[in-house]
Amino acid sequence: MNSTIVRLILCASVSLCLCVETAARAAQYSKLGIITAAKSIGKWPALKTWIAQSGYEDEWQAAAYFSDTYPQFATITNAVCASGMASPDEVAAILSASVDKAPDALLVAVYEREIATESGRVKWHGRRTGYNEDTNTLVAVTTYADGWTYSEPFTKREPQSLDARMAAARAAKAKFRAANMPPGLAATEAARDESAAKTNEVTVVIRH
Repeated sequence: MNSTIVRLILCASVSLCLCVETAARAAQYSKLGIITAAKSIGKWPALKTWIAQSGYEDEWQAAAYFSDTYPQFATITNAVCASGMASPDEVAAILSASVDKAPDALLVAVYEREIATESGRVKWHGRRTGYNEDTNTLVAVTTYADGWTYSEPFTKREPQSLDARMAAARAAKAKFRAANMPPGLAATEAARDESAAKTNEVTVVIRH
């Protein structure tokens, strides 16, 4: 088996491994990272010449980055190996060193920001399907349609006393009067309510 065929087989193996490794999420490779990594092993001058001679100079100049989802990705990496300009291990090392993680970081930042709100959690994980408050740990756990859960602390709510409920009702009524009644009528109604609150009605039944 001649050396060219061996290189093609090895390069196909490298490309297959890269595709399997990134099947769940496309990988992006920085052009600057590729240049830097290639220079570190003394391969950039040859790689730069190969790009021009192989007819890929326009693509190289136009691209902001390279993705393993690009239709020619495997073809190009295989061709680089087959040319003898770089070995499969060297190509793999250059690509590994030039992975651009900025898109992942941006996506994580967007996700973290959006799941801080209920609408954002529903957007990413579907409708709310369950909610449970643990009164021992004071942690509330919300479950969403895809099975994802969101935990957050909560303050245990104590039942309000009758006096507190009545005070809240009076406050709400006063707020309504201030917003919807003329000042004079609102003052009259407020005085009437205050008088009623202070009056204890006693019913006396007299038997003859």
